[in-house]
Amino acid sequence: IRFLLNSQVQGKPTCNHWFVLPRPQECVRGAIERVQAGTVAALPKTNRQRYAAGNNKLLQPAADSMRDLRSMQMNGARSLIQSLLNAGVEVCFANPGTSEMHLVQAMDAEPAFRGVLCLFEGVCTGAADGYARICGKPAVTLLHLGPGLGNGIANLHNARRAASPIINLVGNHTRDHEALDAPLTSDIETLAKNVSGWIKTDSTAESLAADGLAALSAVMQKAPGSEGQIATLIIPADACWGPASMMPPNVPVIPDIAKTNADLA
Repeated sequence: IRFLLNSQVQGKPTCNHWFVLPRPQECVRGAIERVQAGTVAALPKTNRQRYAAGNNKLLQPAADSMRDLRSMQMNGARSLIQSLLNAGVEVCFANPGTSEMHLVQAMDAEPAFRGVLCLFEGVCTGAADGYARICGKPAVTLLHLGPGLGNGIANLHNARRAASPIINLVGNHTRDHEALDAPLTSDIETLAKNVSGWIKTDSTAESLAADGLAALSAVMQKAPGSEGQIATLIIPADACWGPASMMPPNVPVIPDIAKTNADLA
């Protein structure tokens, strides 16, 4: 979307922010028409001024832009990220795709939540393992469908052996879309079973925050060996964009960190 907007609207760049369409079936052409009509604010004012001056280097989003993000309607993705942040989870190592864009937007809306973009899923899972070992607290990964999880499995294997507390958020197609056997459709749950002690696949927008906290509780359990230290939450895309009216109670991170193999020896 960003490329098309940059290249087609009035023949010059007008937008360099990722933004999420309300529904995936809306076409790119419709997004372009809304920007042309002025119904979508493409850039914070300071960045529009930079483009007008011929300087295409994007500034950080302005404060009013961040307020707009924080005031957007509560949905499943926002309720999940807010709940994890309230529980003390602060970092997500991400290689997202289209089915995870609402989660990316939700992270952008929380200044205290740090999203780290990684160029390969193996970097996401390796960084999450290292963070968990060094900081002694859970890290989150954000991966795109089964192929994304598959690309990160080698380092998740290492993390499982080290009993590192990691929550994998894996985006999936909507339930209706799964029946169409799209190019990236796969059995994500079977992939996750190789490295996960806790898996959930059927979240809804209303249950997503509570499911995230259940995943957090699972990764913090002290279990013999490495069993139960990695949780994988496979999230249908419609659970992210659907409205969420309820937030679960705040749950602090359990201070008794999961044991590593060295502690168990």
